[in-house]
Amino acid sequence: MYQNKSKIAVIVIFFIVAILLVILMVVLINNANKPEPVPEINQTELEYNETKKKFNQTLFDYKMVRRTNNYYNSNYLISPLALGYTVKILESGSNGKTRQELTELIDSKYTLPRVRNIDKKISIANAVFVNTVNKGKVNNSFINSIESQYGANTMYDSFSSTDGINGWVNGKTFGLIPRALSMVDRNTGLATVSTLTLDIEWKNKMDSKYTHSAPFTKIDNTKIDVATMYDKNNFGYLENANARGIVKHFAVYDTDTGTYATAETKNKIELEYIAILPKGNINDYIENLDQYELSRLISTVKTSNESTNLVMNIPKYQYEFGLDRIKDIFNDCYVSKPFAEDADFSNILSGLYLKDIYHKNYLEIGENGTKASAVTLKRVVDPVDESKQTIQIDFNTPFIYLVKEKNSTNLWYFGIVYEPMLWDEYAKLIEQAEKEAERKKRGW
Repeated sequence: MYQNKSKIAVIVIFFIVAILLVILMVVLINNANKPEPVPEINQTELEYNETKKKFNQTLFDYKMVRRTNNYYNSNYLISPLALGYTVKILESGSNGKTRQELTELIDSKYTLPRVRNIDKKISIANAVFVNTVNKGKVNNSFINSIESQYGANTMYDSFSSTDGINGWVNGKTFGLIPRALSMVDRNTGLATVSTLTLDIEWKNKMDSKYTHSAPFTKIDNTKIDVATMYDKNNFGYLENANARGIVKHFAVYDTDTGTYATAETKNKIELEYIAILPKGNINDYIENLDQYELSRLISTVKTSNESTNLVMNIPKYQYEFGLDRIKDIFNDCYVSKPFAEDADFSNILSGLYLKDIYHKNYLEIGENGTKASAVTLKRVVDPVDESKQTIQIDFNTPFIYLVKEKNSTNLWYFGIVYEPMLWDEYAKLIEQAEKEAERKKRGW
């Protein structure tokens, strides 16, 4: 009897163990097939990453244009091309997250033109100034790389004054920017400098005898009288749903000789000036401006013909502009690591980080081209053939302008004119020029 009870107990235990094993196996199988838990998504981070991804699909030049425009509502001028050289030089000297941010900013598809300088007309120059205490410590491969890829010179400076950098910039910019820096930190380890300078003529000049006073409505709706140039049939007219504008070509130069190009010229440079009047809000237009919108606008170009006259009135302007918010602009472009003390520029020299980037430009737009031409205050009216249709564009409100190489997406200059040259200011320049001419005539 006892043995039977023992057998029954063993059988019961066996079945219980078997059932427990089956349950355990089912649990293990279910857990094995169960997907990994999905971590909770931070919506703010997701939106940030999506915004960053979309922004980084824009070409570098237009990133700079859009972000710069957020900080200025008066005349400003930047050179995306010069900034591109600066970023590329810094990128080649960086590693880790520092390099990642710079690479995302400028994109591997972005190409920099290797332009041959033309004496006293076109100058693109790049240099890296190294503190003399670091002489012999800078990575030679970095020095060789920036020289071969970007034509950048490596120079040494004590940074005890601004004379070294300012003297170099003055020479490379034909004396147009004699004082790029007002101060320099003696503890600066390294400074990159990129300059772009134009002093070129229009292919078809505007006659100064037609320059006149005309009203210009500022952004605050106040009106001022400005010196306004006149042109007829020597430009292309642009218009699409978003904007109206013009394209006018500069003289074409032979890059081998520095003289005007001819039909036989093999190596030449063709630059064009584009001025744009948005049909809506100017800031909204810039926020959506990219290479595609510019290409669509340029594709609408119309030229004068037997039945159509093109007439343009556009203000003269000249100003120097220093970009003093570039650190903020780069931060808005998701670039902050290069400015942090733990930045990694070890391809140049360990322990370096960016304190700031300085960017200064000067541009004149006048009757001759990028140099103003003041001749006379006597206004002559150009008769227009009334038998032809006339398309007229008057740049009498704030407008966008840019300079670029023909058939290229690189923007050499981009700016906005909020307040052109006043007519009274122009008149004073004429008076000074006439007095100077009289002094020379008399041999004084």
